[in-house]
Amino acid sequence: MSYSAIVTKLVNVRKHPNADRLMLATCLGNQVVVGLNAEEGMLGVYFPTDGRLGLEFAQANDLIRRRNPETGAREGGMFDQNCRIRAQKFRGEMSDGFWCPIGHLLQWKPNTDVNELIDGKEINTLNGDILCMKYMTPKTMKAMKQRAMGPKKAKSLMFKEHFETSQFYKHYKEIQPGSLIIITEKCHGTSQRFGLCLVERELTWKDKIARFFGVEVKETEWRELNGTRRVILTLKDKSFVESGFYTQHFREIVVTQLRGAPRKGETLYFEVVGFESPKSETTIMPVVDPKKVDKEFAKRYSNYGNKMAYLYGNKPGEHDIFIYRITQTNEDGITTELPWFDVCKRCRELGVATVPVLLDPFVYCDKHHWINTPEELLEQAKKLASGPSILDSTHIREGVVVRVEGYMGMNAYKLKSDEFKILESISKDTDQVDLEEIS
Repeated sequence: MSYSAIVTKLVNVRKHPNADRLMLATCLGNQVVVGLNAEEGMLGVYFPTDGRLGLEFAQANDLIRRRNPETGAREGGMFDQNCRIRAQKFRGEMSDGFWCPIGHLLQWKPNTDVNELIDGKEINTLNGDILCMKYMTPKTMKAMKQRAMGPKKAKSLMFKEHFETSQFYKHYKEIQPGSLIIITEKCHGTSQRFGLCLVERELTWKDKIARFFGVEVKETEWRELNGTRRVILTLKDKSFVESGFYTQHFREIVVTQLRGAPRKGETLYFEVVGFESPKSETTIMPVVDPKKVDKEFAKRYSNYGNKMAYLYGNKPGEHDIFIYRITQTNEDGITTELPWFDVCKRCRELGVATVPVLLDPFVYCDKHHWINTPEELLEQAKKLASGPSILDSTHIREGVVVRVEGYMGMNAYKLKSDEFKILESISKDTDQVDLEEIS
């Protein structure tokens, strides 16, 4: 859930084909719309989509839209009062985030040491004040507060949260030659985990009496744990569906097929897609409307229909899970990552699917493969991120996950498609609860 801006240079600065007073440029592989003063190699700050600017920073640079009280003419910048950074189009061209010159920081904080603002540095505060933050809808923030006030669950050293998947454009130049690359479709659902872990045993009154008299009592036991990204839930736990926002019964339903399957210390991480329950026609992730972008966008994606649902081949009442990671953790909390081919083998044993692979796994910078530079890898990932889902042609892909296995261990990076980011920005205008943020 972390969010930060990145100090970076503009590259490929060029004219906007449909606007005389705008230019196009590239930041970390993403196209942005910039002003006429933008120049090739100019250093500035890039704010990725799905964040919001700090109010004082936005006000200091007159970035918030307003009207002249006398004439009613539009003045100020391009942002609403919430200072939200969107993926959107300007005169038909995609702007994936917001870029501004370093001077904007000095306009806000004149005493800033610009020598510390080096290319590639990530920042979300400046001199102790907020520069930017993650954007969340009001309903999402309310649900997160409800989660924090909900019943506390016992934790297990062995049942670890999935690491936060970083943005691919931040790290694609760091990938080492010889790494195994697996590019999979990023399914638009909600994350879940399930494992068999050692937890503290709830002692009975007889156990407590026995321990009082010096009798050795077993204080731990192996138990199957079910969880979202951050929350541990015991199976058949009523508070799971009564804690204010956990009303999705699918969280317990989806693990029915996995009960009794995990090995001791094994944790399965997977994406859940489809519908909320066998009796529900409500999809896990919100339905989107391509027409809300613009006529050109609606025409281009007209084959998906007026209301596009991320179903992944599921009919009303159905759901699927797709494994993307399996780990083995010992009693000391030391985790071993299963390599991708072992993940595939284990999934076959369990009778479940992995996330869909979009390109045969390959060794990066291998003389027998055609992807040998960071730029080629980024370009291929961007191509694979767009288009219809490989599982269901009635909706687009969310994007891809680039899994990297090498001598430094395993890392995974996400790259969302442009069309998905635009639709996601619009869907958040409805003040919906973001299921991933609250999970």
